[in-house]
Amino acid sequence: VVDGSIKELQGHMEHWDRRGLELYMAKHNHYSTLEAKEILQQEQNVNKTIDARFFGNAQQRRRWIKRHVYPKLPARWLFRFLWMYFLKLGFLDGMTGLRFCLFISSYELLISLKTVELKQEASHGC
Repeated sequence: VVDGSIKELQGHMEHWDRRGLELYMAKHNHYSTLEAKEILQQEQNVNKTIDARFFGNAQQRRRWIKRHVYPKLPARWLFRFLWMYFLKLGFLDGMTGLRFCLFISSYELLISLKTVELKQEASHGC
């Protein structure tokens, strides 16, 4: 809800986040741990808040793909890079696009590695 008038900006607005890469990486390290734990819970059928159906609505279909297709992809990090860089046209952003796609794919790699680690810890009773 906005009090007053709304206007369109003339020109371009540049977002310049000065917090640096270290904070960004720390945040993604934390979130990759949370995602790995969520994947483990989904595999154990602990968290079923959204019904996963291929022929359901968009959210149900996305959940079905996330549960049944995405985990079976080999080298998900590579798939994510190829998807973002080529199919989502990340290459059009030059070096910035390449860096961003590499960073996001490395985030996917962290999730995969942490999921394996959590499974190993669970099987050894750690």
